[in-house]
Amino acid sequence: MKPPPPLRVTVMSNRTANYRGYAILGAMNGRGWSVEVHPRGPDFPILSQSAFRVAHVYWNSALAEATSRVDAVLDGRLDPEPKLPTALEEVFDAAWSIVASTSRVRKSGADVQTQLRLALGRCIVALAANGVTGSH
Repeated sequence: MKPPPPLRVTVMSNRTANYRGYAILGAMNGRGWSVEVHPRGPDFPILSQSAFRVAHVYWNSALAEATSRVDAVLDGRLDPEPKLPTALEEVFDAAWSIVASTSRVRKSGADVQTQLRLALGRCIVALAANGVTGSH
């Protein structure tokens, strides 16, 4: 008689945080975090994309992504330029020149390019926080 197949157990790590009136719930899932952001009261706006995945394996990176989305909604702004430390500006400019050269990005509107620039900035900050930099 053939032995039964081994059981596969998936261990999930769950985290929660509160930020500016929002509950941030995270679950480690494979290679990244599944994150949900919900208002904790009726006076707070609902995020247009309240559930999303973050490819980073570190909770702090997922949390930074979530808090930046809350800030953008509550502050009623989408700054066209990410706020980066001076040391990362050159890395951002080099990366953006590559991204911006693609036909898809060139054809997109200003709002889409703003979202992409902000997302790229968040990625560069997260990489730097985890020890990955453009310097040799």
